Amino acid sequence: MFRSDMHTRDDPAFLEASTCAFSLLTQLANQVSENDGGGSDAMTIALRPWSLVHGLASLVVDGAIDHFWPDEDHAELAAHILKADVESHRPAQTQAD
Repeated sequence: MFRSDMHTRDDPAFLEASTCAFSLLTQLANQVSENDGGGSDAMTIALRPWSLVHGLASLVVDGAIDHFWPDEDHAELAAHILKADVESHRPAQTQAD
């Protein structure tokens, strides 16, 4: 999706896939922003996981992931990385005394 040498940006399938993926990402970011009381900008929230997945996709395409983790399922790896990122930025739970 990120490499223009592997697709044509005006290809209807590419446009549909990229629009769908970005729409899902912005919907989730808007939900996070709303849950935060609007204190966080949705586009800034969306940029974080987009950057993580983009970087992971680049590493996969370049073969770097397979060099170090040859048996790793890329989808599972992406899910694990995104889950860890979300959990690391979750507000701490307060305990009642």
